[in-house]
Amino acid sequence: MITISNPERYIAGIYARLSNERIETINGETTIIKEDERESGSIANQKTFLSNFCKDNRIKIHKIYKDDGVSGATFDRQRI
Repeated sequence: MITISNPERYIAGIYARLSNERIETINGETTIIKEDERESGSIANQKTFLSNFCKDNRIKIHKIYKDDGVSGATFDRQRI
């Protein structure tokens, strides 16, 4: 259990991310394969877990951000 002193002083931004790419190497060639474009179950689970943590610790959530399907190897991300 984590104890946070004065939790009402904090405002959180929740950030959940998961790449929907699968990287495969066949015969020395690296290929990036895009998976399904829908929000993944993992993103939904991350948002639920982190939101519950904030609720349980009386931390206000400012906004929930997500990068679902964006490779961690790129800086070309949607601006929020």
